Amino acid sequence: MSKRTYALIAIIVAGILWSTAGVAAKTLVKDVSPFVVGFWRFFIASLCIIPFCIKEKKSLITWRQLLIPSTIAALNVPLYYVGIQLTTANSASLIFTAGPLVTAVLSYILIREKNSLSKWIGILLGLVGVLFIILLPVFEKGQSIAGDVVGNVFITSGMLSWTIYTIWSRKLRSVMHVSPLATTAMHFFVSSLMCLILALVTQQSFLPTHVFSYTYIGTMVYSALFLTLVTYFLFQWAIEHVSATTASFKQYIETVFAVLMNAIFLGETLTLGLVGGGLLVILGLTIATIGKVNSVRRNK
Repeated sequence: MSKRTYALIAIIVAGILWSTAGVAAKTLVKDVSPFVVGFWRFFIASLCIIPFCIKEKKSLITWRQLLIPSTIAALNVPLYYVGIQLTTANSASLIFTAGPLVTAVLSYILIREKNSLSKWIGILLGLVGVLFIILLPVFEKGQSIAGDVVGNVFITSGMLSWTIYTIWSRKLRSVMHVSPLATTAMHFFVSSLMCLILALVTQQSFLPTHVFSYTYIGTMVYSALFLTLVTYFLFQWAIEHVSATTASFKQYIETVFAVLMNAIFLGETLTLGLVGGGLLVILGLTIATIGKVNSVRRNK
């Protein structure tokens, strides 16, 4: 098989792995502080990535440059885990599906990255869908599967912090040639430190009694390795061999499988409102992606 074929397989595998994030998060934050969960996940991931950092031997200047964007990215971790305690995994997954659309809007505002008309139409549709999902619990009162407004706001805030980091790190990589490994490692380090500080400030126990169960330990190790390290390496390797547009289809794979996983393992079902909001987000992402493809073809 060609490298492109392997890259497509890597994208599919990464998307499927990421689709289980909601199930893993719901398991981990049940009766355990989200800050403690965030600390252990990224502390384990940090320990695993250190050998790769030593091998790369980047200068300290690079790490200083990454401190602020990594801090912004790290906010995503406690915000996501606090949000997932309150809302449903389906709501969280559908909100994060709009990440590429929000990235396009913020890229235009922050670095004046131009977008085509079709892309703006897709962005508008997608953002309307996200806003509808956030406010859906207000209209579907009594239906816990619709999520929680406060939880949805936390999830959205986490998604926004991640998109700002994505834009910032993209600029560092293109202008200052900072490696993907350096940006990811710094994100791991700062995330574990931030969650550690939050856990200490809120006086949380780092080793709750039931944490010693095989199920909990297995889920934590899975989150740290397969949802954090493995997905990073798969996706970063894949985008070197396929276009960014092709790589963006990972979002569709992730969303579809996430809904399936959440139904099987968490018993979550989609309300009519969630389906409508989700379709708007996916439709918007599709139109924006098609616009990007056409733009690339015209520039050839």
